[in-house]
Amino acid sequence: MGQLSQKETDECFSAGNVTSSVCCLGRCAPSRGACIRGVCHCHSGWRGFDCTEPVNGSGGGGRRGFVVNVREDDGSGGGGGGRRGFVYVHAPPPELGLHNMLRFQCKKNSYDADWHLVRRLLRDRSAHAVKLADASLFYLPTWAAFSWGNRAARKFGWAANRLVNWLRQSEFAEHWAANRSRYMMYYTADMGACAVPAYGTINLAHWGLTSPWDMQLQPHQYTPNASAAHPCPADRSVQCLDKPPCFTPRRDVLMPFYSAWNPANFSADTTATSPPAPPSLPPPEPGAWQCELYFAGSFAHAFAPMYSQGVRQAVRDAHENRSGYCIHGRAPNLLWFRSRFCLAAGGDGFGDRLTRAMRTGCVPVIIQPGVEMPLEEVLPYEDFSLRFGFDDIKVLHKRLAAVDATEHARLRRNVLRYGPAFNWHDEHGLAYEYVRYALCRRAANVPCAHLRPRALPRE
Repeated sequence: MGQLSQKETDECFSAGNVTSSVCCLGRCAPSRGACIRGVCHCHSGWRGFDCTEPVNGSGGGGRRGFVVNVREDDGSGGGGGGRRGFVYVHAPPPELGLHNMLRFQCKKNSYDADWHLVRRLLRDRSAHAVKLADASLFYLPTWAAFSWGNRAARKFGWAANRLVNWLRQSEFAEHWAANRSRYMMYYTADMGACAVPAYGTINLAHWGLTSPWDMQLQPHQYTPNASAAHPCPADRSVQCLDKPPCFTPRRDVLMPFYSAWNPANFSADTTATSPPAPPSLPPPEPGAWQCELYFAGSFAHAFAPMYSQGVRQAVRDAHENRSGYCIHGRAPNLLWFRSRFCLAAGGDGFGDRLTRAMRTGCVPVIIQPGVEMPLEEVLPYEDFSLRFGFDDIKVLHKRLAAVDATEHARLRRNVLRYGPAFNWHDEHGLAYEYVRYALCRRAANVPCAHLRPRALPRE
């Protein structure tokens, strides 16, 4: 579904001194602020990332409750069917993370999704609430991956704590204390919210492990058992099952990581049984799939056996010498397009193979025990993917052989149908729209039907 390159040109982040208002988050209008090197510096009387909120017009920054209102849109754009937004975006001082984000953000990185979420949200009047009192969800951006790297999970906890302390010392202190279960923080790196303190917030992450990090090899055996009367032991050699899971379904939101591609140069007959070819390559003969299952990537890491939950290693050991099974350390990208199925396993936390399969029209085979998939609460994964447990790996060839051409064609048509949900491209992707709908479902007393992506089946 387009080029494998993740790059989008963006002059804002190649200029040495950015002053254009379009290079700041949201709508940094000159009448309210000045955009200087990606930061909107507000004039007196205004605040927020894009200086759209009057300093004295937040509607009660210290109030314990919140009110959700519905009114007609003012006609200034952004859609929304005449409804007011439901997410208030806090703007911590730039030194608490935004400066680091601007230093590294270039619209090319897998960990950029938090930037693009806020960028789109601030311009979307169907979702963004300018006033605190109008919102039922409250976003506190961490920009954690750009401050501490993609695996420094414990430092993400430190970054979150620094932001929480900022809230507690601000006019929002009482609001945070009363409503923190509706506050959202985003942890974009490989391990998601693993090792982040349990603040009771809604965690946005790319890694959906439903157990603690050190229980990922036996995720279904995880049962919290500690309590105030029986706390976890001080002896660190003893497993403490009261550690919070990395991801809590129905509370947290599993996000597609940042990937942007233009599908305009991808064309395929979605009813055909033959695979599509990448641009400039002739299509193969009908039925001439080069690989039954394809995977290329690392099989070992310093964190083995936890690396990939042992899945990549087990698939290699069981099938690398099997005819039609293309299991490699390195392989040409062509095989994404010429394989009937593509393995979607994790890595050190979340992996990118599911998104790669969705963008190339390859039916994903998901083997990630105890791990929720991006937007699984709204996407019908059974319509475009296959999912197996670790015990199925040895008989995977039998499971895949049982999928006939008709069923495979159905799955592949739906890969093309739902692929845009994993694509953050402004013009061709729908990742933001799907995320907005998932967030709306967590908002209190907010109608969401008008935000439901049209590709989804009716409820």
